[in-house]
Amino acid sequence: MRGKQLVLLVATTCAVVTVGNSVSEACIRLAPSGFLASSNTAGASSYTVLPKNAKGLVYIDSKVISPRDFEIRVSQGSSWVKVAAVVQRHDVLQRSPSEQHLFYERKSASEPLQVEFYRIVLAQHHTIVSVAPKGGFVAGKQFRIRTNSEERFVRISSAEIDLAKAEVAVKSHTQTAQFKQPIGCGHTATFRAALAKLSIKLPTRLARYKEHFLFETYIDGELWEVPQGWENLIFPGRSLYPAGEEIVYLACPHRGSAIAPGVHSVSMRAYFLADTGLQIVESAPIRVRLACS
Repeated sequence: MRGKQLVLLVATTCAVVTVGNSVSEACIRLAPSGFLASSNTAGASSYTVLPKNAKGLVYIDSKVISPRDFEIRVSQGSSWVKVAAVVQRHDVLQRSPSEQHLFYERKSASEPLQVEFYRIVLAQHHTIVSVAPKGGFVAGKQFRIRTNSEERFVRISSAEIDLAKAEVAVKSHTQTAQFKQPIGCGHTATFRAALAKLSIKLPTRLARYKEHFLFETYIDGELWEVPQGWENLIFPGRSLYPAGEEIVYLACPHRGSAIAPGVHSVSMRAYFLADTGLQIVESAPIRVRLACS
């Protein structure tokens, strides 16, 4: 477990892919922005629950964020009373100034899809902030936090989180199967891959709060940087899958995937922004074998 705070870097740029009869296309990636917690689909009748020692509701953007970007109201009887917002920036995750992406090509409909990987080296800093009312959250209270484009209803629980006392594990299921990977411009590559479906197993008392955690997956001590879909850029601390889940894989036959065939050491980390500072818990590593069968 590491208490060191790290700097976050994520790439945002253009990609060129080859589709069909070697036709090149370019996609411009738009940096993500928004609350880390899922949307309140039922409005005020549906709340995301925060533990009382949360620093705030996590919000991510690629631009400078200030308290003026948020409106916070607290429920008092039948009214919502406006309160001052406090925004604090956090440097939480480590991202190298590069990303791996899929390159695919099929020169004729009868030929198999050729899948390779390449790396681009451009970076953009993303800002992770916690948003809270001045004076902090109060257990039992209900808050509404909104921006110009979205809002979240937040209920504050009486529970506190302490990841230092948590024991987490990684579950893995490996297989060789057809795999779909979004690669941008509205395209999806389908290819055979050896893959491991991973999930971090949290204690029951923490599982209900996992949408407020940031997650990372490490393969042989190195951060797993999945080739990301250009049309749907994910938040840092998230994957293309539900919070706390990931799929690591190599293309079959192997053509320079991010990892090589064989046995690998896999671990996952969870991060929580508490009012006393960044909390981190890391699972014990497990051994995962990836091989094209």
